[in-house]
Amino acid sequence: MVFFVLSGFFVGGSILSRGDHFRFANYLLARLSRLWVVLIPALVFTYLMDQVLADSYPQILSGEYYSILNSGPYPSKEYSSSISTFFANAFFYKKSTHLYLAPMGHFGA
Repeated sequence: MVFFVLSGFFVGGSILSRGDHFRFANYLLARLSRLWVVLIPALVFTYLMDQVLADSYPQILSGEYYSILNSGPYPSKEYSSSISTFFANAFFYKKSTHLYLAPMGHFGA
């Protein structure tokens, strides 16, 4: 709750401090760039770790230990490591009425 109050205070304060110079496009660009600075490295790290686990411990990624770990992939669900899935996750595009893009990697959520 405190996070949302402080977040609203700082975001609202930054908008009000700009007054007549506020542009929604500039605000949106700044906001997305702050998100992507963290998101893109996280997606790359997830992809790399997924590849290491797939090579080193394939039994974990096959869902064999799902009941023990209570986490990880379901044994019967398909996952994707394609470039289109990477960009879909990077642009926050997961589901649509016409297209479904799977979570990235074996642990995708």
